[in-house]
Amino acid sequence: MCILNISDIVCCVANERCTDIYIFNDDCCIKTKHCLKKFEHILNGFGFIRCHAKLLVNFDYIKSFDSLNYELLLVNQKTLKVAKGRRKYIMEMIEKNSYSLLHI
Repeated sequence: MCILNISDIVCCVANERCTDIYIFNDDCCIKTKHCLKKFEHILNGFGFIRCHAKLLVNFDYIKSFDSLNYELLLVNQKTLKVAKGRRKYIMEMIEKNSYSLLHI
């Protein structure tokens, strides 16, 4: 069993029927036996947004959004793809929640 601070979670990535949890300032991930849908439910209200069918991202770690290439740039310089159908939703969330993010 592992105890995590929710604010340390950068993103959750679906991996078949499991979920990999990536932690800020850590090169490894925590593999879980739970599906992404369960984490989406657990993390609801903590600033996580669903960017893709396989991806849940902590809004606090988003640095910018490239709306032409459908990519999020995170504060750790990693990029994540956004589903085309989620682009409008992501832009609305960015405008609603943060004026400090850069729209490219």
